[in-house]
Amino acid sequence: MMEDELDQIEAGELPWRKVVGEFWGGFKPVLDDVSAHAENMRPEPELVGEPCPECGKDLLVKSGRFGEFIACSGYPECKYTRNIVRTTGIKCPKCGEGELVRRRAAKGKVKGRMFYGCTRYPDCDFISWKKPEPKIRNKQLQIPQKLKMQIQTCKRITITGGGLSGSEAAWQLAQRGFLSGFMR
Repeated sequence: MMEDELDQIEAGELPWRKVVGEFWGGFKPVLDDVSAHAENMRPEPELVGEPCPECGKDLLVKSGRFGEFIACSGYPECKYTRNIVRTTGIKCPKCGEGELVRRRAAKGKVKGRMFYGCTRYPDCDFISWKKPEPKIRNKQLQIPQKLKMQIQTCKRITITGGGLSGSEAAWQLAQRGFLSGFMR
């Protein structure tokens, strides 16, 4: 077992060159075989299902050193490529037209850091370092009967959970008359 041999090398009982030589003798043919057939180990490109806007051949999803991208199947004659844009499904809070997508900062102190920006850039310059949450309007707070009883008998309330901030939840409780004894 290799681990035992390494322990013996550490203890000075075995010469390291002999152990590494034996390992390399069995490992080298496997390495050569993988190197010779490495081209065949790449995944097959997927069809996008739309024609290339430049030459009309099929577009493929390919993988490169910067991730996946869409390219023409007619490469190298046709060099058409484009990025794969995966939106978050959240409308841009600034312009209301575009959607937010995850991007990587290209320069400056934050180079390589992920941020969220509008698909309409440069027309809309909204960015956020944190993933914005979609706005939910008119969300109703569901109050279980047991909680209603606790609210009516306690003197101090801390409101958490339910998907609403504490002030939103307190406002809805006050609107329904549950906090009448606590309001000053």
